[in-house]
Amino acid sequence: MLNMVFTSPLSFVQALHIIVPALLLVLAGVSFSLSVLLIPLLKLLPPAHTFPQFTHLINFGRTYLQTSAQLLAFSTLVTTFLTSQLADPIEAQKWKVWACALVALVAVAPYETVMIFPLNEKVEKLKGLVVERVEGEGELKKELGAILGRWGRLNFGRAGLAAFAGILGILGRVR
Repeated sequence: MLNMVFTSPLSFVQALHIIVPALLLVLAGVSFSLSVLLIPLLKLLPPAHTFPQFTHLINFGRTYLQTSAQLLAFSTLVTTFLTSQLADPIEAQKWKVWACALVALVAVAPYETVMIFPLNEKVEKLKGLVVERVEGEGELKKELGAILGRWGRLNFGRAGLAAFAGILGILGRVR
């Protein structure tokens, strides 16, 4: 039976059990929206307009999404530790669920380094090929579209790891 009703006033750890998964799911949703909404729109633009928009997307991700993911990974670590210290042994055992969520979040960094960042660099290299004339723009747009399509598909993996961590957190709270 699913029982998320708390029998005592909301403790700090219980609040973390609610807030951290919710924020992880928000982060995953923002990341999913990049693949579902933004990348398809970027593929419709001419390359001269796609490059600045993609650069803005990368800067947004670096500034906000990576920082949020790092803070949420730290919050998950704290939640894991605090859960393990709970007086109720049944509740304390739920630290393992939080540890699994933490592993999923930590896996994002190497995934990005190996799968996503090289594509960002490819787009940056293509940026130098933008020409003012219309000739050759079709080939450039085709190549850029292929890279962005791959980026969008691989971004689902990154977003999926955050969503998986958030779902684990929710399952850890449900009895």
